[in-house]
Amino acid sequence: MLVEPLSNSSRPVASRSETVLAVALVVAALAFAWARSVQTPAVDFFTKWSVAREIAASGGANAYSAEERQRIGTDLAREFHSPATLERHKMATAIVLSENRGEMEVAASPFLYASMVVFGLSDYETSYLLFALVSLLALVAAILLLCRHLLVPFHWTLVLLTIVASQFEPLSSDVRVGNINQLHLAAVVGASLLVSPGRRHLASFAAGTLLGFAAALKPNVLLVPVFLLVGLWLDGRRASAAAFLAGLLASTAAAFAGAAAFFGGWKCWLAWRDVLPTLLTARYGVAQGNFGLAALVHQAVGVDVSAVILLLLLFLLASALWRSRRNPAGTPAGSESGRAGLLLAGLGCAFMILSGPYVWIHYFVLALPLGAYVFFRPDFGLPRTAGFVAFGLLLVSTTLVQTVAPEAFVLQALLLDLPVLVIAGLGLRDLARRAQPAPSRPQDPGSRPPGLCYVPRENEAVSGGIREQYTIRDLTP
Repeated sequence: MLVEPLSNSSRPVASRSETVLAVALVVAALAFAWARSVQTPAVDFFTKWSVAREIAASGGANAYSAEERQRIGTDLAREFHSPATLERHKMATAIVLSENRGEMEVAASPFLYASMVVFGLSDYETSYLLFALVSLLALVAAILLLCRHLLVPFHWTLVLLTIVASQFEPLSSDVRVGNINQLHLAAVVGASLLVSPGRRHLASFAAGTLLGFAAALKPNVLLVPVFLLVGLWLDGRRASAAAFLAGLLASTAAAFAGAAAFFGGWKCWLAWRDVLPTLLTARYGVAQGNFGLAALVHQAVGVDVSAVILLLLLFLLASALWRSRRNPAGTPAGSESGRAGLLLAGLGCAFMILSGPYVWIHYFVLALPLGAYVFFRPDFGLPRTAGFVAFGLLLVSTTLVQTVAPEAFVLQALLLDLPVLVIAGLGLRDLARRAQPAPSRPQDPGSRPPGLCYVPRENEAVSGGIREQYTIRDLTP
């Protein structure tokens, strides 16, 4: 075992030319991402925005009914021929109505429709550009916070942001369709950092609030608050767990009440509940963009194994947590820097990707936290190499395959699911291990744990004859 936490003094320092180059790259990549946002009709955002506009105008009477879906489709078709309708609006209308046979898809949560009010409901062009800007800022904030928490040098942070913004196909897909995965990414990263050890209980409350709203928008991240709450409880941070749960319940209640007010009654939640079984019975293959592991297996053998995969992953998680607590003297790997929260949140996203019956390619944006966790590992050897290869494959493989063989959907799905499997396995391995953190000051020789040898690092400054940084090596036979 080798644990070498990075301190501020041991971070590699970039030269001025490297920093300037990294900044130039990230500016170019973000400009490229914004250009894609400007050029796309963003059909996912359009479906939510147009339905929200109709609900606001009609009082939300039974928006999930077949009659209402048909009525909204008719109104959109009439608006399509209006000279005042702008090109992006027309493009989105044509795509949505042709895919739904003249009707409008009404399947999202009531709170997601209610949240469209934030971007305005009077003009689609203005609303979408505001949404695209907020999504881009959320992506930048998530990557910067993620890398800062993992002690990544700033110029390498900019390089990662450049690759994600320009070469990561799931993000490109998210931008094209106008989905909310960038907002979910920021919520997951922000919440996992807010529950880090040493923070006030108010931070845990804010983390629960953030994830409550995120899950109410779309339940893709539902496992994340569950895993973080379990982690807080098992770590003995009961007050933080209570604050987190309070924030989660408060935001869920606020989302429920806000949507009820927007729809004109709480029955909208019952209508959404009734329509969900119909959505879950529909089957979409890999060719339609359903790239999850469960979809691959279903396409290969014709059996829905999503529940089986989820149960297996939850069993592995429980096993890892049990193994991690067998040694009472140990602490969870990486907990001294708060990495444990990021690990649990990342596993929640990875489990959704691997077990979900509907995992569109843009959902893989949520694999970034766990991918970065295993990529920027503080140790060396095979796990770090596996994390390096898996994260690199996740970032660029699909883009390369699309360039060479754009119709090779199964290969693209495999090259996304395989890295997620690897990083989930590495994450579970870290969770199961009990690593002793490096001490912040030298210990008396008589208090050193058996089997550990404290070796001073080379080329370290000596203050008062005492070296304050140590490498921990396991010498147990």
